[in-house]
Amino acid sequence: IGRRINGIMLLEPYGVFGKDKLNLFVDISSGSYNMNGFQGNTTKTTYFIGENNNTGVTHLGIGNTYSKKFKKIAKDYFKSCPDLLEKINNKYFRRYGIRSIMEYYDQNCER
Repeated sequence: IGRRINGIMLLEPYGVFGKDKLNLFVDISSGSYNMNGFQGNTTKTTYFIGENNNTGVTHLGIGNTYSKKFKKIAKDYFKSCPDLLEKINNKYFRRYGIRSIMEYYDQNCER
């Protein structure tokens, strides 16, 4: 169970990572749709990353770790960990493995 900060849900226990204190946030929204007489429900998960000492967060979208946008953001947040950046560029982690990336950062970087 997490806590909300400015309408964004902070993942628990995936909250704070590494010496640089990076926070991983997730916003889970749900809705319903009616398309040509078919009704259903959808859930959308959106991720954000931010530094613990900063009030701003960076939008990661759906957490696609293979996207150019994610790789560009990763260069800024993980610049102190070249091994992690190499693994991200070589698609070592699953496509939507943002939690695995954060855990790797916590366990292997900035020690």
